[in-house]
Amino acid sequence: MKIGPSVLFFIFVLCGCAHICEFGESDTSSGLKCHRVVAKAEIGMTRAEAEKKLGSPQRRQIDVSYRGKTYDEVWVYETVPPTVLYFKNGILEEKEYQQ
Repeated sequence: MKIGPSVLFFIFVLCGCAHICEFGESDTSSGLKCHRVVAKAEIGMTRAEAEKKLGSPQRRQIDVSYRGKTYDEVWVYETVPPTVLYFKNGILEEKEYQQ
């Protein structure tokens, strides 16, 4: 049975992602972090505490409305899967993993 190059590539990509996420590993060579690393964010933390513990987010958005609530600042970490932190008055109020 022959396996095409595109099928092999797809299998290798899936294996790589499973390793990074499923086991909570951090691949520092590629800059990817598993969601469990960012899960250290705790509701009630200040922005300064979150940045010290998690590092700088890849994106920051100001004045965002989401699910009927308004947040002063939203941080997006390009992790696997992406993690979003919602701040109001400088305090972390909500966090989620986007799939």
